[in-house]
Amino acid sequence: MPELDDYSCFAVNMIFQHFPTWQEVMKICCADGCDRAFAEFELAAPSPAIEHGLWVSTANQELTVGIHTHHSHFTGYDDCFDPDPIYQALDYIQELLDEHRLIASWYVGDRFVGSTSYLITDGYPSLLSFESITRTTIRSWRGTHDNDIGADVSH
Repeated sequence: MPELDDYSCFAVNMIFQHFPTWQEVMKICCADGCDRAFAEFELAAPSPAIEHGLWVSTANQELTVGIHTHHSHFTGYDDCFDPDPIYQALDYIQELLDEHRLIASWYVGDRFVGSTSYLITDGYPSLLSFESITRTTIRSWRGTHDNDIGADVSH
């Protein structure tokens, strides 16, 4: 198995400082044709309504954080070794785990059309409130704030 690339080593060290138990769930992955690997982490969500649990990847010299139907990128565009985007990702992850950050997903019928994450203190996002949206789901890590909303998404 190839060694982790330099960015992944840097990011994984910071991840383990914040989430030491994640050492148990780290997977080393290597894209075809690459001689250096990246790290992935996957955690099953306690809420059965979450389609895909929390996942974090160090591929492509950035942290990608996904949960349910949504994912976000945290990148140091000018310097991939800038710790600030990684700290932002770690704060984001903690907000998800603490259920301070929720995932809103929009559907037309059964077809997924978009998602966003938002802080619970900011209230429901008015993004993508198109007439064609027939269903909105709100999901949280443990399911405490889960909600399924029909076409009327006024809050």
